[in-house]
Amino acid sequence: MRGRHNYYSCRFCGEYHIPPFLGKSHSLEERQKMAKAIRESPTFRAGMIRNALARKGRELSIEHRLHISQAKKGRPGSPKYHPILEPSPTLAYILGVLKGDGCVYHSVIQLSVADREFAESFAHALSKLGLPARVIPIRMRGKEHFRAFVSSIVFAQWYKGLPFAEFETMAQNHPIDFLRGFYESEGWFDCRRQAHMANTKEHLLYLCAELLIQLGFNPTLRKYELRKPKGYIYWRLGLHRQKEAETFVRTIKPCIKKGDIA
Repeated sequence: MRGRHNYYSCRFCGEYHIPPFLGKSHSLEERQKMAKAIRESPTFRAGMIRNALARKGRELSIEHRLHISQAKKGRPGSPKYHPILEPSPTLAYILGVLKGDGCVYHSVIQLSVADREFAESFAHALSKLGLPARVIPIRMRGKEHFRAFVSSIVFAQWYKGLPFAEFETMAQNHPIDFLRGFYESEGWFDCRRQAHMANTKEHLLYLCAELLIQLGFNPTLRKYELRKPKGYIYWRLGLHRQKEAETFVRTIKPCIKKGDIA
């Protein structure tokens, strides 16, 4: 990004031009050669097929999407990344993060937060599943943040089609890891030495409450409605006993939001 315009790296000289692929610094022969390379690329043909199917109200199959991703050699999202999707503590932690601050946008798994340590922890967990994520600094609302991201069509399709019953079973089998991911995303440890987690989805907080009870804690779940914006409802799960909150933090061992607890 330079100035108010988007600049694109030229495929021939490496310089930046605007608009893309039509830099006037190249001769007509070079531009014709460039256009031919674009037309012959598998990604270009896949784009034409995708648009044709979209006009008919259809979508590309996952096999065809994998073919598109494979055409982008050397880029994250290639099928050479085979994520390990078997239930495990690492996968439970990743699901906890994705149910909080993380997200899956199209085929990109990403987390944008102010704590670099949290972003690196998430990236490290993804790498354990065979998805080598990157962490880069970004600017959000005028402040420095960090984004961990990796592209995987296979993981995105699996996550979007994951039934809640299967997700719930995985969280119950690995409660500490799931709670650690969800707490790092949606929790905090306040000055009164109480631990809290909040979210707008009631079923997620009920699941977290069940997991806390399973671990021997006594959580309190409450419903809150804000006046502004009107009708905004969220749920808050809390451990209000100081010793219990401290034990909880020591049990899940989060990388952030742990106060002065070692």
